[in-house]
Amino acid sequence: FPANPAGWPGPLDYSTPVVNDAGEVAFLRGWDAIEMDLRGVAGGVPRTLAEPGTLLPGGDAIRSVCCPPISIDAAGGVLFGAYGESALDGIYRINDTIEAVARSGDDLGGGATLSTIHLLTSPAQAGDGTVVYAAWDTTGGYGLYSSAGTITRREIYAGDPVAGPGRFMAVASSGGIGFVPIGPSFPPPPHVNPYPLVPFPYQ
Repeated sequence: FPANPAGWPGPLDYSTPVVNDAGEVAFLRGWDAIEMDLRGVAGGVPRTLAEPGTLLPGGDAIRSVCCPPISIDAAGGVLFGAYGESALDGIYRINDTIEAVARSGDDLGGGATLSTIHLLTSPAQAGDGTVVYAAWDTTGGYGLYSSAGTITRREIYAGDPVAGPGRFMAVASSGGIGFVPIGPSFPPPPHVNPYPLVPFPYQ
């Protein structure tokens, strides 16, 4: 790939690169989600896999590739998240072509649909192609969902009972790392802190 344009950080700042046993590599390049693209190397040949403007199934196009982390399977298929020009968010798999794995608006049955997919969480791929991910649905709930082919279903829902006693796993401080949009210029001006401490309580 060509050298980075002046003012941009390294291409690996946003996400860990992924590689499969065949030596095929994929990584995200860019500082903020508006300018991010997905790139890969297969057989020593570099190529851009997805970027703003890339066509998606159904006639939509990518508005922004978002977000880390990404994953790659044994066949070289790369799983990534993206926002479409239609404002729909989705999880996609690209090998030779782009396949929609899950998108907001997908039917869950019973009158419910996916409303928002949590693209900052890591979708998990199974060997049979099933993908599990976090999302919200139109009933107002949040949970883990799975998509395999044309079938999307809820697996675990916030509020579901859990067998056995509950216990604390960890208690974090109320100061966490937060990101603020600073645009494509980097480093930011001296008076701008790109990593401010923000309230981030969880346990």
